[in-house]
Amino acid sequence: MHKQLRQPLNYALVNMAVADLGTAMTGGVLAVVNNAQGYFSLGRTGCVMEGFAVSLCGITSLCTVALIAVERMFVVSKMACLEDGAVAKGEMKVAFMVVLMVLTFLISWLPYAGLSMLVVYNPDVEIHPLVGTVPVYLAKSSTVYNPIIYIYLNKQFRKYTVPFLLCWRGPFEEDETSEMTIESSNNKVSPT
Repeated sequence: MHKQLRQPLNYALVNMAVADLGTAMTGGVLAVVNNAQGYFSLGRTGCVMEGFAVSLCGITSLCTVALIAVERMFVVSKMACLEDGAVAKGEMKVAFMVVLMVLTFLISWLPYAGLSMLVVYNPDVEIHPLVGTVPVYLAKSSTVYNPIIYIYLNKQFRKYTVPFLLCWRGPFEEDETSEMTIESSNNKVSPT
């Protein structure tokens, strides 16, 4: 990770991205394969292992979102005391990003949670396969939204991460000296 990105918020976001990737790989890929086959192909042991992996990664991601939200709550509550308008504006952008992440999580998971509650309270309910499948895929797609939101709303993170992910290190060599003088005064990553 680039030196300018070594901040607690970014470590939490990387943790969430890894957890989301784990959820997508263990839950999303297997769901697509099993739906294409029409049955769960890995047997009971595979089912238990897949459920554990998806639960572990999902709970890790959810706890990380909660941690980020609490951290942002403390930052936003202190912003009334800030005199620097640029810092306050940057912190508000980060707070907006976190709220957007929480909202996309809720939008992704509410249909699945609602359908699950319906089945728990009324086990004899007849559900069309399409009605049962769409909420599952919507919930599984939630792992994609957080990295997109963060890369889109954080210019500094985008500047250093996207080239790294694409194995292209061009901007690091060119902008390193000019970037360090600007960034040394502001030790935080902000979405400016």
